[in-house]
Amino acid sequence: MGVVYRTSHGWNNVNGGSVLPGFTLKVNKIDDAISPNPQNQPNEESEFNCPKYEVTFTDNYTFMEHFEDIHTRKWHKGE
Repeated sequence: MGVVYRTSHGWNNVNGGSVLPGFTLKVNKIDDAISPNPQNQPNEESEFNCPKYEVTFTDNYTFMEHFEDIHTRKWHKGE
């Protein structure tokens, strides 16, 4: 039997809906914008430093997003 390759890189129908390739919906960011909770607001005194790069973040979400995109998914970007 031969080798099968996937050639379609466009939109696909998954469970009756259309999705963008590589798209991730960040629902918690939407939830925070719709109904902000004072307990979930970033603390102005909090700072998070990237362990590898000279970058400082002031909230958990931005640090988490950076860490996932730059460090965790680095293999996915072909680096």
